[in-house]
Amino acid sequence: MPRSSSMSTASANPFVGRHDVGHASAPSKFGMLSSRSIIPVAGIILLAIVGAFAWHKWIAPEFLPRNFGVVQVGAIYRSAQHSPRVLRQLCGEYHIKTILDLGGAAGFDSKTQAQREVAADLGIERFEFLLPSDGTGDPEKYALALQLMTDPRRQPVLVHCGAGAQRTSTAVILYRTVIEGKSVAEAYPESFAYNHHPDEWELLAYLADNLPRIRELYWASAASAPQSSPSDHDLNTAAGR
Repeated sequence: MPRSSSMSTASANPFVGRHDVGHASAPSKFGMLSSRSIIPVAGIILLAIVGAFAWHKWIAPEFLPRNFGVVQVGAIYRSAQHSPRVLRQLCGEYHIKTILDLGGAAGFDSKTQAQREVAADLGIERFEFLLPSDGTGDPEKYALALQLMTDPRRQPVLVHCGAGAQRTSTAVILYRTVIEGKSVAEAYPESFAYNHHPDEWELLAYLADNLPRIRELYWASAASAPQSSPSDHDLNTAAGR
């Protein structure tokens, strides 16, 4: 009788045992399919990351302006250093007559040399200032840059450095304060739109120490301009070339 009861129970539950075996094998098959599908997805993600890096690092700078902005319409523009292709495009579009490179290179530098050749080919005056990359440096050079920026005979002017964030922002803040009469507190936030970060305090400290001197130098040169306008040779010498 017990044996008969056992058989009855088994027949009443025909999926006991079979269901367990099938359930155990399913994860293995699912896991195999998942690992196979993850590999191409990971490859696509990796390619996308590499492609985005290559675009921003090498491709885009060859064809698109970097950190470009208008300081005064028709007179003063700002940017980062550009490829020869983009520089030609900007100079043509905005009728640039003078380029102020607040960076430049003391020795031979292929990028700077390419910029020099473009300017020479287009008949554009170019001045290099060799200023430090943190937006500080010789106050006399910044006063001279401001003098060139505001000279109607040399406008439209393109002012740039390597990234267009520090030295160029200093020059623009000087223009806003010395020429337009704004306070540093009013002029400084504009630099944030051009990748200058508020925690880079050197620029503000430099302005606090040197703005009065730069203002004095600029207005002294402006007062003497009608009697004695410096030659391009003198300006290039003063700029550091």
